[in-house]
Amino acid sequence: MLDFIYGYKIRDTTRPGSSVRYQTKGYRERKTVYLISILYVQRFDLPDKLILLLEDQPLISLDIEEALAEKGMSNFVTLRSRKDALNWLDESAPDFVLLDLYLDDGDSQPVLARLQQGHIPFMIYTGSEKPPEWDENLFEGSEWMSKPGDPDIMVDRIRTRLASI
Repeated sequence: MLDFIYGYKIRDTTRPGSSVRYQTKGYRERKTVYLISILYVQRFDLPDKLILLLEDQPLISLDIEEALAEKGMSNFVTLRSRKDALNWLDESAPDFVLLDLYLDDGDSQPVLARLQQGHIPFMIYTGSEKPPEWDENLFEGSEWMSKPGDPDIMVDRIRTRLASI
C-alpha cells in the first residue's frame, strides 16, 4: 500500500483504477489513479540529482519547487541573485540548473558562462527574448521555456534531461 503519491497523503488507499482522496493546498480533491505502481517509480527515480533553481520572483520559485517535489525531486537549492549563484557555484556542483535570464542584481551572463565552463546542463526559464547582443555560445546546448509556463511540463523536461546524463 502506498501512503503518498507525488508527496500528497492519500486518505483512502485503494488499488489501481480506483478513486483516492488526497489533500492539495487545503482543498480536498477526488482523482482516479491509474497504475499506482508506475507513479511510485516515477516519484523515486531521480531523488539524488542536485538542481539549482535561480529565480528572483518568490511566487514563481515556489511553484517550481512544489512541482519538483511532487515529482520526487526534492534535492534542490533555490537562489535569488546572480551574486549568490556565483558564490554557491564556487563551492558546489549541481547536476542541473534552471535559471532566469534577468535577476534583481543583473543579468545571468556570468552564471551561464560558469555553467558552460563546468559543462553543467541547464534550462532557461524566462519571460524575455534571447538578447541579440549576448554571446551565442552562452546558450549552446540549453533548453528554453517561456514564462509563464506550466511547471509540470517544465519539470518533465528537466527529468528527461537528467535521465539522459
